Amino acid sequence: MKKISAVALGLSLAGVAQASSSVSIYGLLDLSVGVSRTGSGTTLPSGRVAGAPSQSLRRVDSGLGAGSRLGFRGVEDLGAGLKANFVLEMGVGADTGNFNQGGLGFGRQSFVGLGGSNWSVSLGRQYTPMDLALATSEPMGGGYWGNVTNHAAGIYDNVGATPGDGTYQLMARADNSVLLTGSTDAWTAKLMLAAGNENPRGTGRMVNAALAYASGPVAATVSAARFRQPAGMITATASPEWISQWMAGGSYDFGVLKLYAGAFGQNGPDNESSRSAAATPGAVGASPFAYAWDRNRYLWLGARVPLGTGAVLAQYSRAKFSYREGGDGSSDIYGVTYEHPLSKRTLLYANYGGVRNNARANSFLVAAIPLVGPNGYGASPRAFSLGMRHTF
Repeated sequence: MKKISAVALGLSLAGVAQASSSVSIYGLLDLSVGVSRTGSGTTLPSGRVAGAPSQSLRRVDSGLGAGSRLGFRGVEDLGAGLKANFVLEMGVGADTGNFNQGGLGFGRQSFVGLGGSNWSVSLGRQYTPMDLALATSEPMGGGYWGNVTNHAAGIYDNVGATPGDGTYQLMARADNSVLLTGSTDAWTAKLMLAAGNENPRGTGRMVNAALAYASGPVAATVSAARFRQPAGMITATASPEWISQWMAGGSYDFGVLKLYAGAFGQNGPDNESSRSAAATPGAVGASPFAYAWDRNRYLWLGARVPLGTGAVLAQYSRAKFSYREGGDGSSDIYGVTYEHPLSKRTLLYANYGGVRNNARANSFLVAAIPLVGPNGYGASPRAFSLGMRHTF
């Protein structure tokens, strides 16, 4: 009996040890078919040189509504309310089998952390508080044609960056970062510090804070960030300038619909002569996201409306790009989506979106992962897609 009791005790302790630590595999596959058109414009703002002619494309896309992914998540209970955790998450181009995020093995997220009941600290490659604040302040959640999150955060901030250089996809995600989170009742605060390119010039260093409130039907968030120009954005001898970003947004759930609204702004660098070729519009080797405006501003209004077992998501946003000389650029960005769930894990969707650019704007039409055009300033890209998403 003593031997049986000892074995039983050992099995019991082994069960407790196993229950205190867990690792799970999860993922999402989002694939769609559709058509898109780039529109045509000029090579420079208000320029006379025509860009490429408008092009139509029949397409199969991965990650239109949400980026396809495969991830590993682990949690260990350390006792006394303390837990260790980690996430390794790779972006998958499910249409081709390639890796997204420039081919990075775990380009979506890669971090380890500690936390308690109302606080956490984590280190690695992580979503910025700015990106999360934007995504929760629009009905699109940072996905589908016509979302505003991927226009505002990350599309201009890492011009010239390469995968693994420390600033790739800044400010959507931050490499070499430390994230502190604290919460109490309806409030959540986040502070992120990132080392950027980790060189003596301090290029790409970033600080980003956010404060969110959620109670009943009301949700609101504000975020502010400062980062030094990444190495790929400036010449080899230039001193990196600090660039500022801010946003404010939220939602209110009326029951029959959930209304979203927000604003975002970024101030560009002062010294235009320090721009690298990749960051200079019209230069040899210029990035398609290179910009010459001094600052930009976004305003948006959107809604999520239940419809049967599904929902309609609709949004309109207005972007303004201020130049030091000449008129301002402006872009009207719009999108409408219908989501129809087949189960808790599987849904179908239809999505249409577009951008109307004036002669001094060249905003892309972006979804969660894919993008369309435009072929020059003043071009107006648009797209329509039918898709399916499954989570596991």
